[in-house]
Amino acid sequence: MKLVFAARRAHILLAGLLGVSWAACADPAQTHAISQTERLSAWFERHPSLQRPGDTASWAWHAASERGGQAVLQRELAEALGASHSALAGFVRSLPVTGRVALPLVDGRWLQTNPAADPILREGDTLVRHARTGDVAVLLPTGHVCRVSHQPSATWLAYVRACDPSVAPSLSWLIQPDGQVVTADALDRHAAQPVLAPGGWLWAPPPDGAIPPAVSSRLAQFLATQGPADPAYPWTLRDRRIAAEPGLPDAPLPTSVNDWGTVGLLQTPTARMEPAGTAGLMFGRVLPYAHLKARLQPFDWLSVSFGYVSASDRLYGAEDLSGDRSYVDKSADVKLRLWREAAWRPQVAVGLRDLIGTGLFASEYVVANKAFGNLDLSLGMAWGYLGSRGQFRNPLGLVSSKFDERPAIRSESGGTLNSKSYFRGRTALFGGVQYQLPSHPSWLLKLEYDGNDYRSPTDRGNIQAASPWNVGVVYRARSWLDLTVGFERGNQIMFGFSLHERMNRLDMIKFLDPPRVPVRPVGVASGQAHSVSDTVAELERQAGAAVKRVHADDVRWTLVLDGADRGAQRPLVDKVVAVAHRDAPATVQTIGVALEERGVPVAEVAVDRAQWARERTEFLRPSERQTDRVTRPVAAGDAARQPGNLYDRDAAGLGQRGRAGLGLSYAQSLGGPDGLLFSLGAVAQGEYRLRDDLWATGVLQLRLLDNYDKFDYTAPSNLPRVRTFIREYQTDRRVTVPVAQVTHFGEAGQNHFYLAYGGLLESMYAGAGAEYLYRPLGSRWAVGVDVNRVQQREFSQGLGLRDYKVTTGHTTLYWDTGFEDVLLRLSAGRYLAGDVGMTVDASRVFANGVRFGAYATKTDVSAAQFGEGSFDKGIYVSIPFDVMLPRTGGGTATVTYAPLIRDGGARLNRRFTLYDLTRSRDVRAASTPDSTLP
Repeated sequence: MKLVFAARRAHILLAGLLGVSWAACADPAQTHAISQTERLSAWFERHPSLQRPGDTASWAWHAASERGGQAVLQRELAEALGASHSALAGFVRSLPVTGRVALPLVDGRWLQTNPAADPILREGDTLVRHARTGDVAVLLPTGHVCRVSHQPSATWLAYVRACDPSVAPSLSWLIQPDGQVVTADALDRHAAQPVLAPGGWLWAPPPDGAIPPAVSSRLAQFLATQGPADPAYPWTLRDRRIAAEPGLPDAPLPTSVNDWGTVGLLQTPTARMEPAGTAGLMFGRVLPYAHLKARLQPFDWLSVSFGYVSASDRLYGAEDLSGDRSYVDKSADVKLRLWREAAWRPQVAVGLRDLIGTGLFASEYVVANKAFGNLDLSLGMAWGYLGSRGQFRNPLGLVSSKFDERPAIRSESGGTLNSKSYFRGRTALFGGVQYQLPSHPSWLLKLEYDGNDYRSPTDRGNIQAASPWNVGVVYRARSWLDLTVGFERGNQIMFGFSLHERMNRLDMIKFLDPPRVPVRPVGVASGQAHSVSDTVAELERQAGAAVKRVHADDVRWTLVLDGADRGAQRPLVDKVVAVAHRDAPATVQTIGVALEERGVPVAEVAVDRAQWARERTEFLRPSERQTDRVTRPVAAGDAARQPGNLYDRDAAGLGQRGRAGLGLSYAQSLGGPDGLLFSLGAVAQGEYRLRDDLWATGVLQLRLLDNYDKFDYTAPSNLPRVRTFIREYQTDRRVTVPVAQVTHFGEAGQNHFYLAYGGLLESMYAGAGAEYLYRPLGSRWAVGVDVNRVQQREFSQGLGLRDYKVTTGHTTLYWDTGFEDVLLRLSAGRYLAGDVGMTVDASRVFANGVRFGAYATKTDVSAAQFGEGSFDKGIYVSIPFDVMLPRTGGGTATVTYAPLIRDGGARLNRRFTLYDLTRSRDVRAASTPDSTLP
């Protein structure tokens, strides 16, 4: 027996070196040939004794039709590895081409209830039942395989280090025994590292990049066709055991915010980041300061926080201006991760505190973090306020003596970049430790050394620091709520709380939506005839929009929908195609969904009916998977717009002209000497269609609750008061008409759209305007122009007008960059105060439609003319209602933080824009099937 195994192993080693296949030597035990066409569930039903409970992972489907494609993959993969990785290439060539197709779950009864996961077996296919194994196979860059005894809950890092303790990989590919492939990233500290099942493969290439990730991904794809590792592979290490891991912990690393609203300890920041898509709000109090800060994490490597610092030891200004109100300083902080933590390398970040503002608390820092199990250590160097202890000379002074002195910041109005003081002056060290209690993971203990001695002019000599050491504890009461208590400066109690949520993961089960129409296989009759009226009624229920026409011929049905908001999160097309597939004759091969907005054709999605139905009623082989749809413009001569429609809403006189609704409104002003001012109101809004492309809109608002009667301070302005009459517009009348306008939307040719409007356009302005937009279907860019002639409205927001008139308008470039889902808008033109300049708006758009953005406007108005703030800027979060409600619908809620409302850089708030009306042309909506979207 030993002699046979030794001979077989020598043959495999030789085959690996020469690239010769050893498939003929593999044990074909437990192989069942398929002799007739049938579902996999039906095959198990005919062989009940072959499937036992808990045995689902041992079965594999080998499809004869897939062997050719896998042979090509094997050859291309070996060529890509090339001579520099000849041993690994030889190992790849030695593996058999199996034709295996990974399945979600191999369980006969489950497959019967999930036909989309139930493949159709054909003659020539085989079903293979693999023997159980208690090992994990780690493929090494040398082309050898290291077998490690499986341990429950062990991370992939443990298996790699069991084979080679010196390896510090980053990316890895885990191939489970059922053929599913998972990519793991050792540098991702926000999620637990995945685990492997017994019999799985693991490929962890060297982190030097010698083997590109694309090649590693294809290698994992080919390993997934193999099943559990064969004991006859050329093992170099046998019966390895997992040792204690010295590097990254298995569990996600917890993060919490400091007193300043950024991820850190107490007073000091750390290099840690929250996951991309996180938004938060915190309040912290340690005398004499109170912090109210919001934060956004648009990217894994960038964090932004903004808000207010209230100082109770000083007044906002002169007593006749502020009364007894405390001073409030507006600030924005940013932190940028330079590189991520690896097994033996710390994570490093650089940050700027109060980078745009008065500079009272301005500071810059570089900080590093390294975790050891539940212990997370940080060490950093700070300039400015955070480093006012000034223990060391500035190391940048070795580059230039200019860095040795930190100039005083003279920006009483704030809002300017304090770039001349960045990273200048003496420095101080700071750092600390965070410890997560193993037995109570909701508790975090913090200890830090503060680099601030509280003797700077900012603190006015009113703060006595008895100790540089701060200690605190954080309790995570909920996944979204942290409570913090600390003892700082050796003499002050600190308390605070933080709210946080992964906005990019917001979703809501649509349990109030009508049930989807079941999809039947191609060629299977529905068993029930449906009239045209039944079909149209069900289409409108599923789409939540009006069906204008249904055009039918022998081979194609086209459904024309008006007002169907096809945002990225809405599976609109799949819903309506299911209805058409149910009711259309068997001869119909294509189902088109033409999307109109306000009567104007925007785009059409053409769906291959047979392919679409197969994808939803059987598990397709990879060679049979292809796109089932194409998005294209709707041309004026399309059949859907010609006579002979199966259904025509306008001809039947069934069009709905009017609609109305109730809602709430909220406005606020924060940051002036009057403190927080807010207004909560009830809103009634209605719309009446004069024609499909011409409609009237009206909004009636009732102030319910507000404190604008405390608005005593009217900020000075050197410009026409186009926005600073806030108090007057908020308090003059309790019942107002913010909007009453007529709008026309039209198409000026393929890819060209226009909009014309007039009336009471917003709460402060009335007038007329027009917009033009060029937007190719599925393109990443568009360009538009708007021109408006407006006049300021009376404070009562009735029909009266004030004397001020202005012509305003902009040329705007929209660019979906393709980098981290960033949408960039560049606008140049004339603003409401007559100033001329440019606005830059950049936003991250997540898959569920949530958007994090920031904008800044600079015009020919100087900082002195503009006043406090120096230039217009703001940060906003936009959330689709669809992710928050149990019923599919359109609409978006936008929350904007603008430190101050000034007159410079002010734009007209238009209710309708062409970019929003043509959202179905977005590159995401045009290229991504609905079924793949969340």
